[in-house]
Amino acid sequence: MIDHVLGRPSPNFKRVEIILTTLGLLWYLKRTKVPFMFKRINQLLRNTQPWKIVLLTLTLSHLVHNGLVLFGLQGPEPLSKMYTRSFFRATYVTTALDAGYFSCLSIKNSVLREALSAVLSVVYLFYPDAAEEKCKRFRMNPTTQVLRSAWDKTHDSPVLWLLTLKDRGFLKIRRNLEIPLPRVPGKSVFTEKRPTIRARLYFDGSESELKGQQKLIFVTPGGGFVAVKPENHDAYLSQWARLSKLPIVAIDYAKAPEFPYPYGLEECFDAYKSVTESNGRVIGLDGWEEEINQKLYPKDPIKIVLVGDSAGGNMAVNITTKCIQDNVHLPSGLLLLYPFLSYAMECWMQPQHLDLMRSQSHIEISQQFVQSKTRVDRDAPLQNNQAPKSLDLLSMKVDRRPSYFDRFKPDTMKDKRHYVHSYLAMTSRMLYTNDRILPTHYMRAIGLMYLAGSPIVPDLEQDYFLSPVKTPDNILAQFPKTFIMCGEQDPIVDDTFIFANRLRQAKHKAHLDWKRMKSEHPRNQKLDQHPFQFEAHQMVRSMILPGLSHGYFLMYGLLKEADQAVKLTHQWLQELLEQEDHDNDEMHRLTKEMLKIEEEELLKRRRTDMSERVFV
Repeated sequence: MIDHVLGRPSPNFKRVEIILTTLGLLWYLKRTKVPFMFKRINQLLRNTQPWKIVLLTLTLSHLVHNGLVLFGLQGPEPLSKMYTRSFFRATYVTTALDAGYFSCLSIKNSVLREALSAVLSVVYLFYPDAAEEKCKRFRMNPTTQVLRSAWDKTHDSPVLWLLTLKDRGFLKIRRNLEIPLPRVPGKSVFTEKRPTIRARLYFDGSESELKGQQKLIFVTPGGGFVAVKPENHDAYLSQWARLSKLPIVAIDYAKAPEFPYPYGLEECFDAYKSVTESNGRVIGLDGWEEEINQKLYPKDPIKIVLVGDSAGGNMAVNITTKCIQDNVHLPSGLLLLYPFLSYAMECWMQPQHLDLMRSQSHIEISQQFVQSKTRVDRDAPLQNNQAPKSLDLLSMKVDRRPSYFDRFKPDTMKDKRHYVHSYLAMTSRMLYTNDRILPTHYMRAIGLMYLAGSPIVPDLEQDYFLSPVKTPDNILAQFPKTFIMCGEQDPIVDDTFIFANRLRQAKHKAHLDWKRMKSEHPRNQKLDQHPFQFEAHQMVRSMILPGLSHGYFLMYGLLKEADQAVKLTHQWLQELLEQEDHDNDEMHRLTKEMLKIEEEELLKRRRTDMSERVFV
């Protein structure tokens, strides 16, 4: 109270208040006789055992503390029915862990800090509201230490490492390695580079079996560009390795703020280029030659699927863009998991993006998601749509039945909403600003950490390596088959949706160009092998999951939907790796020819429009 009266909230003032209150009460107990009002209570409790008195005191304290809740005078619950039940339960555990570890950040001794963090995390499981309040205080001003404590603890904490040992399971090969730079590294804006790139290899087989592999899953893990090592992703990456029987390499790229934009991106591209240049030899594969009966035989290029989650999704898209621009061998496919694709912190959706959402009717987008952008509650416009009770990803069954409590509510108590059509809609960043995994304060801090100190002046409007959602259509048209997954309550779901549909539109235009060229050159057999022959719905698949937010793959073993998502994406990876690769050089030549025809027709249309205007 003292700090509020003085108008300067401070932990020091709170400490002074606690000490003064405690000393005052102790002095009062020592110097004062039993007050008249307590004499009657003493007589009633004279024959009561001490442990019962303590328990009774705690019970009364609990009732007083929650008295407003009993009489329905508490405030509204902002996160009520925002997530599926299982996702909220998972975030309940992660919030308690965050609160416990945040509380001990100032302790210097690592052993003491770890022990107290574990104990306090257990305590916070019994006080979820206090855990939420503690996390809010740290999230309001997130530092590098706060972000890394929140996201790296499953690997850095020995206690949590042991608790998650079962989720990681046994894997024959799971080790760290160093990938050398390629013969000709990509262009860099930095004068000094690390000589090797750190990575982690996963494979459920022997060393000899590893050498003969012809397929590879190349992962750029997420972590907000500032935290999280591949070890934090061990659980689901190990499961992918067991299910697919394929090698997986995850890149431990340099993190901000020590290595600002675009250092991490340059490392990821160099690592990918080194792997393709050596045909996998740098990570333990045979390379370009294999030995059979003491003779060397040439090998075909390995097939690579590029995978990225969150910030790693940003890296994966940009690696693909750089491959197209530098004529490097393209990956066979792209898998993006809740990718971070834009740094724009806009409040309102742009009209063209809103129109795009209104026009969507395919099953990949839930009707609830579309409605959230096209209508609002007249009386409570910031009210979130109700999430389903549960979600089954493998069968795509969504349980939206009302709870038993809601079913028996009288009509006068039921939540009645008055929806009206709206031409104005908030972006998901603003709508889910208090998300339990990725609040807006985190995103603002990440942007400043990643861009501060960069040798490049940030251009949020034009730099599509910074915001891949702005990647030009002529580059998007050349992307490989791309599968995307994101939660409906994710603060960055809008960018995922917009990117997926921009990719579809670019693929659709490219397919029309291919059909036109095929009609003009029906005997050109090379056109039959060009990826532009496929329609947009064959090349792009997106899935928006209702009731889920961000980072659910890192909840593997804790969240039912995460376990299902790992199995589903394993099927997607198999599909991406089974498709036929195309000749890169021939594809680039034909692509440039098609895009040149498209530009010439666009220029011709513009000249026609100009002549008509002059005539008028």
